[in-house]
Amino acid sequence: MLLYAAVIVVMGKLCWLAGLKKATSTELNMANLLNPMLAIFMAYLILGEKPNFAQYCGGIFLLIGFILSLIVNRTQINKTPRLEKINPREAMEMFMGFRGV
Repeated sequence: MLLYAAVIVVMGKLCWLAGLKKATSTELNMANLLNPMLAIFMAYLILGEKPNFAQYCGGIFLLIGFILSLIVNRTQINKTPRLEKINPREAMEMFMGFRGV
């Protein structure tokens, strides 16, 4: 059992750290929203624990937050202009709030 827990914890943390290097902040936020729901689901599958009413309610709120985050992320990707089409002065003003002297 100790070996099983060590493998799950170590492999989980290594995968999480590898994901931190490559993911954007929005993707990390969405992963954090899904984490409690997946933990409850895995406890149901592995340990046979049945979720209670509070866990169902919390899961619904997390799922709503995940869906809203997904929708907002998709709309912002479509509205973000490509940097190739913007000259450097406009890019600096847009992303840094710096208009220059």
